[in-house]
Amino acid sequence: MGSERRLNKRVNREIPMTFILIDKVKPGILDAPDALKIREGLLVDFSAAGVSMRTTELVDSWTPFFRSEDLLVGIQFKFPFEPRPVCAVTQVMWVKKIPPQKKYYLLGLKFTLINNLDLFKVRKYIIGASIKQKQ
Repeated sequence: MGSERRLNKRVNREIPMTFILIDKVKPGILDAPDALKIREGLLVDFSAAGVSMRTTELVDSWTPFFRSEDLLVGIQFKFPFEPRPVCAVTQVMWVKKIPPQKKYYLLGLKFTLINNLDLFKVRKYIIGASIKQKQ
């Protein structure tokens, strides 16, 4: 396998975030407390197409529903010096349990619904990070 080539520039930054699970198709995947719970995670990298997130707040039995696109993830995170957070609905592209014996997950999330202003904030932060790297 060759090296991976991405269409969008990815920035590695750890930013605290919150998320909720959205039961898209099948009522009953999540019970009410799970569906309403605001969970915490850490954004570990991002691009204009999506983010990677680390969390301990998942359950193994949900993994097949992410893969079938029955569960989406609503995310919220705030860049430094921005007054309002970025909010988006995302589709889980992949899930890894790191390491397998611990309850620690890494998720690749693709933006499926994000407003133009929030997408602009993401792109602006990517440009800023690129300029800092070149200096």
